Amino acid sequence: MVLVDAIQSDKSTSFTLELHATGGFSYYVIRSAVNTQKIWNKRTSLYESNYPVGVYSGGGSSNELFIFSGTDGVAVIDDSTIPVKPTGIQTLGAFANYADSLKFNLKTPAVDTSKKEFYVTVPESGFETTYPMMVTFKPRNSSYRLYISNTEVTDGSSYTFSKMTAATSYSLEIRDGASPVATGTLKFTCLPIVQIYSENNISTIYSSGNIVVTEPEKPDTAELLNLNIRVRGATASGKPKKSYALKLKDVDGQSSLDRSFLGFRNDNNWILDAMYIDPARMRNRVSTDLWNDFATLPYFSASEPKLRNGTRGAFVEVFLNDSYNGLYCMTEKVDRKQLNVKKLKYNVDSTVVTQRGGMYKGSSWTIGTFLGKSWWDNTYNQTVPAYSNYSDIWCGFENKYPDLGDGEPIEWKPLYDAINVSSDYSSDANFIAKLYDTYDMPVFLDYYLFIELMLATDNQGKNTYLSVYDQTVSPKLTITPWDLDGVWGRRWEGSSNLTYANQNFETFINTYEHSQNNVYIRMLKLNYNNFKTGLKNRYLQLRGSYFSYNSLYSRFEHYYDLFMKSGAGNREMNRWGSSSMTNEMTFLSNWITARLNYLDIQYLGAPYVNSGVEGTRHIDFSFYPNPVHDFLTVSGINAGDIVQLISMQGILIYQHTATGNKETIDMSRLNPGVYLIKVNNQTTKVVRN
Repeated sequence: MVLVDAIQSDKSTSFTLELHATGGFSYYVIRSAVNTQKIWNKRTSLYESNYPVGVYSGGGSSNELFIFSGTDGVAVIDDSTIPVKPTGIQTLGAFANYADSLKFNLKTPAVDTSKKEFYVTVPESGFETTYPMMVTFKPRNSSYRLYISNTEVTDGSSYTFSKMTAATSYSLEIRDGASPVATGTLKFTCLPIVQIYSENNISTIYSSGNIVVTEPEKPDTAELLNLNIRVRGATASGKPKKSYALKLKDVDGQSSLDRSFLGFRNDNNWILDAMYIDPARMRNRVSTDLWNDFATLPYFSASEPKLRNGTRGAFVEVFLNDSYNGLYCMTEKVDRKQLNVKKLKYNVDSTVVTQRGGMYKGSSWTIGTFLGKSWWDNTYNQTVPAYSNYSDIWCGFENKYPDLGDGEPIEWKPLYDAINVSSDYSSDANFIAKLYDTYDMPVFLDYYLFIELMLATDNQGKNTYLSVYDQTVSPKLTITPWDLDGVWGRRWEGSSNLTYANQNFETFINTYEHSQNNVYIRMLKLNYNNFKTGLKNRYLQLRGSYFSYNSLYSRFEHYYDLFMKSGAGNREMNRWGSSSMTNEMTFLSNWITARLNYLDIQYLGAPYVNSGVEGTRHIDFSFYPNPVHDFLTVSGINAGDIVQLISMQGILIYQHTATGNKETIDMSRLNPGVYLIKVNNQTTKVVRN
């Protein structure tokens, strides 16, 4: 293949694009216009670390099929696309040849074919209890019978599972007369189950498939939906356990489809976070939960009361092509819907479009994501480069809204101007004069304490979103966290040998990581507007609530208890050879204790002492988290204790007689405010955030 700088009149540089479909996706053959026997082909072997592309005689190889895609991995769709319907289906594994349907409370179990295991999700409240379920069984032959633990169960009847736990399993058999023709093991979890089917090799390019999300609280049949799926992440994509980006598709396999899962927003974009480098499998979720609960809202929150400056997520168990794939966190994406930044504005005849809101994701370390710091080793100076509004990548950032790939106009100017304000090339006077009009400093102050508390290793500029609400009114940028795996004593690659708790954050990131962004460097140096005092006062305010040891550790403990109760923790460790989650909980407890002790001395000059009176009196039970967003766990109680949740107006909201030493209360549907937790005759307060 010879590259030339102009189209040749003899058409030797002209090619046709032929649309084909295979494996549930659309591809192109790129054929010479002069010699139609010659087509583009990618070599299968490396040459000087590359895979050469050339023009060869066609031979039917898959390497002759090309996808045109944007930088986000989304394939460009031709207006003459061949309709392709994904072909994956939800199966019954070892029972597939003997039954058309097997359901428990209308839920089809997820299957691990190689182990002949069937998994059903039930509400957490059903665990460790006697739990009846309606069984639906449609055999393919009238002589086939279903047996659970040697008891025949007929279609539409109820079977009662005694003392249901993750460790308890039940034998399943389909018998033809007295002879078993198919056997398996029935198991239960209290986590949602996500089943993914794809006939394609799932890579960094979206390919088609199907998904089923079965939620424990919904006693009905889950939908089988179309989706496009790809591997996501930079470092994470090279790990054995992959994270996935999901795009739901309508019945045509092309149009977007919105669905609400797990009580979250109605959307077509979802993420399955593998959390592979984190032995606890929860750092990212705990950290984002914490941010969502305590952080100051962006400057435009009064105009957008539904905005969320961080994702929500829930832990699920994933089955890939009828094989157990482990514990994941299914989360929303940070996007325009999440922050409610202003949409594009069209004039009356739609010929002029004005960009208002904008979102930029920090993806790599550059002078841009350092917010104007020349480079982490200071070996050479850099200026902020020029940008092009015809490219959705600039200076380490990806443009995330509007969507250039959909033909929408984008504008880098708010980010470009902001970086120049905080740049090393901006004078102190210019920095001070423009800072508060450029950056949402109350949110930036909270974000500093947030990443300092966790000793975050990769989140000072990269792995953040910067967003402008409406640049026609103000260019001010707010910040949103993302990808918080390298925190709480772990680095971004999972190690813990450098992340000891009793060290200064600035010294740490300058010594071992990519240095600090220039907004914080200059604010700490200049101490403009008493920035250091603001950090101290805010730390003291948070230390008695969200930053207390009990509040922080209980967040981890809540998820750990859920992993153990559901059995997902042990299944995850067995599937991926993970280290002990129990040992990691001890590590986290010790690390949080040491970190708070260190920060107390740094900010307060002495160990923190809670001088408040309200809410500090002794009670014999404990509860977490406080404040609570979804589920409150009351512990330290005994079977027979009466647990109540009461409004401040005296209305009884919840009452249950405890059957063990813990009780979980769902507060997700309650209005924010203060509530009373009462166990027998002892009462204290809890805050619903």
